[in-house]
Amino acid sequence: MRAVMKAVAPLFSLMLLALLAAPHIGAQEIPDPPDREELVEFTKAYFEVMEVREEMEERMMRAATQEEAQEIQMEANHKMVAVIEDYEFTAQRYTEITNILNADEELRQKFEEIYIELLEERDGL
Repeated sequence: MRAVMKAVAPLFSLMLLALLAAPHIGAQEIPDPPDREELVEFTKAYFEVMEVREEMEERMMRAATQEEAQEIQMEANHKMVAVIEDYEFTAQRYTEITNILNADEELRQKFEEIYIELLEERDGL
């Protein structure tokens, strides 16, 4: 369980970054919250996005030049968008769900439960 909690920690920092980077949602522009099925797919996409991010960070640490680092970042961004699209999300919807999770404690708890379930399944726990 400790490994699961350690794995969940980066999730919240990423969500916070997405919230700060995304445009603020006005009262009339509130997107529909995801249902359980969409939340499960979002979580699966999130796992893969995090894997791409981790790979990018490792490669960036070895980059010899600023140009190489920028190329790595652009490649990672393309991969992350491809992952999101593979799960039939638009970048906008993926960001909307991230923002909703930041704003809705109850939904965030459901996401955390799904995240832990999928992580345990994936790790064979």
